[in-house]
Amino acid sequence: MEFQEHLAVKEIWFDVFAKDADLIDQLAFIYLVCSKFRGKEVAASTIGTGEDMILQVVLRFPEWDRCSDAKGHCKDKIDHTGNVIASYKGALDNVDPRRQYARALKVKAEKNPQD
Repeated sequence: MEFQEHLAVKEIWFDVFAKDADLIDQLAFIYLVCSKFRGKEVAASTIGTGEDMILQVVLRFPEWDRCSDAKGHCKDKIDHTGNVIASYKGALDNVDPRRQYARALKVKAEKNPQD
């Protein structure tokens, strides 16, 4: 998973590689960030196809401070390989125990392919 902040518009854009073994946990992390920092999902789509497919999720935050805090949280909890750090997996279980929100986000993105 990769993320980019767009602080001027108070957004964070997440790119999650569909082939990643931890895809559902990564989407659960995005849901956690959205919930924790009172963001709003404003876009979910896919880019590419097959092995190269990327799920892109855009979160928008009501205030610049929340966006900045969310960005810091992502830097702390996503390791250099793009995975959620192992010690943080329990937090994902608390916010999305059956990963229903993560799976719904995956379906939503898959229904909205971008070229």
